[in-house]
Amino acid sequence: MNDPEYARLYEEAEAEQRLGQLVYDRRVVLGLSQAELAERAGMIQPQVPRSETGGGNITVASLRRLAAALDADLASWTRTWPSASFLTKLDESGPPDAHAAGPPA
Repeated sequence: MNDPEYARLYEEAEAEQRLGQLVYDRRVVLGLSQAELAERAGMIQPQVPRSETGGGNITVASLRRLAAALDADLASWTRTWPSASFLTKLDESGPPDAHAAGPPA
């Protein structure tokens, strides 16, 4: 299908799924339960599985909290995805101390 709106929505859904998989993978590597991640991120437990499945229209603020709780860099999660470039731009607009090490390489 050559519908630009459909293509855009598909790309966004794909980016959400990839991001959710990254959250899940990092949580598992760290040996955290969903409840432990929620506590570290200042969230409630039901938000974690929604973020891991790419659903729930997660906010940029929640993404930042999850990345911090997972000792991860949000920009590094998204920089290789053309369809998720908007996330990197939003992450770069965060607090100055969040980017003290400078821009991503």
